[in-house]
Amino acid sequence: MDDRLSLRGLAVETLIGVYDWEKTVPQRLTFDLTLPTDAARGAEDDALSDALDYGALAEQIRAFCGEEHFQLIETLAERLCARLLADFDLPWLELTVHKPGAIAACDDIALTLRRSRDDA
Repeated sequence: MDDRLSLRGLAVETLIGVYDWEKTVPQRLTFDLTLPTDAARGAEDDALSDALDYGALAEQIRAFCGEEHFQLIETLAERLCARLLADFDLPWLELTVHKPGAIAACDDIALTLRRSRDDA
């Protein structure tokens, strides 16, 4: 099965960064995810229990970002990938973390990771 579910532009306010002000002033990150899914399974009974619950996925990301302060988006992204792979029993995922405004005169800084259960 090669079905994929995408979630784009999930906005989260969180503390992230190495500078002193970043440890006290929440910043907006946005997340893009691509996840494997079996759309036919969910469509068969039209039941959320047979589909990838993207609402629960979004809530998990928001909660995760509120749990602790990360200095680097690399750390946040690696740990978030590991959590989502385990909690949603995914074989793989692709995650992009955007930190707009991180550098003056630059629209966005983004890090994209593709991780699988085999990486853990």
